[in-house]
Amino acid sequence: MSISFGGLSTGVDTNMLLQAIMKQESAPLDRLFSRQEQNTLRKNALTSMKTSLMAIATSITSLNASAINRRTVTSSDANAVTATSTGAAAGTYDVVVSQLATKARLEVTNTAFTPDSIVGQEGDSYTITGLNGESKDIVLTWETKLSDLQKLINAETAGTKENPGTGVTASLIQTKPGQYSLVLSSVDTGVGTNGDEISITSSIKSDPSHNLLSGADSKSVSAQNAQFTLNGVEMERASNTIDDALDGITFTLKQADPSKTVTLDVALDKDSITKSFQDIVEKFNAAFKTYKDASAKGGPLANDTVMASMFSQVRSALSAVIEGEGGLVAGSSAGLGLSTNRDGTLSLDTKMLSDALDRDPAIAGKIFDAASIKTREIIDGMTIGSNASINTIITSIDNQNSNLSKQIDNLQARLDRRQEVLIAQFAKMEAVIGQLQSAGTSLSSLGTWY
Repeated sequence: MSISFGGLSTGVDTNMLLQAIMKQESAPLDRLFSRQEQNTLRKNALTSMKTSLMAIATSITSLNASAINRRTVTSSDANAVTATSTGAAAGTYDVVVSQLATKARLEVTNTAFTPDSIVGQEGDSYTITGLNGESKDIVLTWETKLSDLQKLINAETAGTKENPGTGVTASLIQTKPGQYSLVLSSVDTGVGTNGDEISITSSIKSDPSHNLLSGADSKSVSAQNAQFTLNGVEMERASNTIDDALDGITFTLKQADPSKTVTLDVALDKDSITKSFQDIVEKFNAAFKTYKDASAKGGPLANDTVMASMFSQVRSALSAVIEGEGGLVAGSSAGLGLSTNRDGTLSLDTKMLSDALDRDPAIAGKIFDAASIKTREIIDGMTIGSNASINTIITSIDNQNSNLSKQIDNLQARLDRRQEVLIAQFAKMEAVIGQLQSAGTSLSSLGTWY
């Protein structure tokens, strides 16, 4: 802080002297700032550790006993038949598709010049009947255009449980310039409870010339069910997506060819399981590396035995062991290829994991469950809730920094007052010495006069 004097009378650099005194007396303040900065660095490191540990807990939720129900399905002709599987027994399945499920379709051959052509007036009606046998009378309440009729039909498609809809949608197609046709389609494929065709009828009283169906020769395409064989067993379904033919497998029929047999191979999805396990190992190693860097000499977590213990607990939980009969070891993470390196990180032998999954997937699932439950329990105890160990440490750091801030404010106020006193003292000293020097000069001049 600069002041308004500089030893003009004394010849002493009072600015420099003031700065030296204040620097010495500010040493306690510097130590408080240093402690606060170190606390903040430690808090940031702990927050980073918390985030990393929670990422491990999130990842490990996908690695449990249900993971062994993951399946891959390979089709010999994905253009004809595909499938997905959840927990179905591994094996080979032969599918022959003789007929695909299709929707019913009805095209009104009478055409209109534009979508704005009038197809009825107030009091007229059109009746739509779907494959479910549900009929809806669409009573017109105004001069209705073709596009209006399309919207009215679509408004009755879905319906409710109490008031079922027609299951029929309407669209307009322009067959050629100036010729628009109304086309009805069933929403669902397959033969319905009312048969395999949908219909539209009309009651036009106002002006028969507006009747869209008058003299119409509608083109109708009947709905049909899918027909196929599964391992030689003949089956029929209303949809091309079939999830009730074989437990745990959903088939999608795409192409019909009675002469072609499509083979589906269902196997344990080891790649997916391996990726999940590797993801956990990678997240642990990343978190542990961050901790090691922060706990190096001079780091914010140096000599932090609490975090070292936490990582040891997580590593131990991931290395789960399950017991069998008589207290004997039935399996362990080590048997699945998990090992601890000399530097504390983890490694996964994917070949060992693959062999273990082939040998006894049920045991692998139990190990996954044990590791997942224990790891999440430990990490949750560290990171979730006000009493969690890491949260408790962070709260303690926040309280320390709050107290340090108060001490800093109080000490800074005292130092500011001390500086003001010193400035006043130095200024007074300069003034007194200046007066003495002036008096001495006057006396000297008197001696010369005599």
